Amino acid sequence: MSVSRAITVSLVDRTFSPRLKLAEQAILGYSEPGTSRCIPLVEAMRRGLIIESQGIRLLEAQIATGGLIDPIVGYRIPNHVALSRGIFDHRLAGIISNSTDNVKSYFDPYTGGNLMYRELMGRCIRKKRRYGEVLLLPLKAQIPIASALQRGPLRRRDVIIVDPASKIHMSVNQALTANLIDEQTAEKLNHQGGAWIE
Repeated sequence: MSVSRAITVSLVDRTFSPRLKLAEQAILGYSEPGTSRCIPLVEAMRRGLIIESQGIRLLEAQIATGGLIDPIVGYRIPNHVALSRGIFDHRLAGIISNSTDNVKSYFDPYTGGNLMYRELMGRCIRKKRRYGEVLLLPLKAQIPIASALQRGPLRRRDVIIVDPASKIHMSVNQALTANLIDEQTAEKLNHQGGAWIE
């Protein structure tokens, strides 16, 4: 699904559009200045169309999610094929395979530090949806209300589901009744709501 379509169906908030479109370009390819030629991410990095640190983040995410994407053919390819086609190079492969803090550029909401994309994905819960599987990152650990009251201020979080067709906001139970989610998903989402330590 394109970023524009995701915004249209309210799957993604419009405020994230610029960053998501940048990531989308890494998949679709970049327009070569002065021509209509489509060039891959690494070539765009070489030409200074994208900052290397941003490019490395995007490359690392592609590798973590199944392989580098060749925008010319429109599908993922193994690293060795990407190397032979010039879509990837040995220097960048070395940087990305190194687990140093230089590559760990995705914020870890648990520790406040940084993780590699594949490490962040490992913390996600997999959910099947009508449109495919999604990864959800739980942001805070749920605690009992009585225990939280003894520790200090609380925040409450309610899970809201937006029907993509009607754009109506509803509770988990309403979404279950409307057959937007299954019982297993409803149960897990209900556990994500509640009281949290600030």
